Amino acid sequence: MSMESLGKLLFVLDVRTLMSVLVWGDLALMVIAVGYCKFHSMSEEKCQLRRFALSKFLQAIAWILLFLRGDISDFFSVILGNFFLYLSFYFESVLMLKMIEKIGKRWFNIQKLILIGTTFLLIIGEVTNGSSHIRIAISSFAIFAMLLLPTLFYLFHAQSSRFRRFQGAFVSIFLVSLIPRTVQSFFMNELSLFTQNVVQSATFLLLTIL
Repeated sequence: MSMESLGKLLFVLDVRTLMSVLVWGDLALMVIAVGYCKFHSMSEEKCQLRRFALSKFLQAIAWILLFLRGDISDFFSVILGNFFLYLSFYFESVLMLKMIEKIGKRWFNIQKLILIGTTFLLIIGEVTNGSSHIRIAISSFAIFAMLLLPTLFYLFHAQSSRFRRFQGAFVSIFLVSLIPRTVQSFFMNELSLFTQNVVQSATFLLLTIL
């Protein structure tokens, strides 16, 4: 087997399959979080874990709706699917910020504004254009914007632990992968959610690992 064939085998993966893996992974994490809440009594930790479980549930539902694109109404697959995806990443970003000590409320308000702004951008994009490649660009930007602030806090906050910096470094790799996906979306009119190429596969593979 040539190196090129090996590269395609490892990195150019079927997007639908990766989405299925994400659904099962999100549901598994949700079950673990719910189970931990059931058998532990620390109220603040349980509160955070419930939010984490909700984010994983919403993300699983989002991937299912997106997976069914073309088989169900665009309202459910496009609008609701992407909104649930944005909302799940919003909850995750809030959880990341809550792990940082002595952080002001304004940062949480910024995350709310990002959620509102990107959702509004999605709706405007659908009303004015409705092209799949524009939708991918908006969604890539939305996830990037949602995770950028907490990732920077993880990397550079004075009270961030070494493990948290390690987490921030890995999340930043995922965020970097979203940049070429966003740029590619603007120039490839035929690009869809299920297009199989290196950029798409790398994004979903990193998200699966994340």
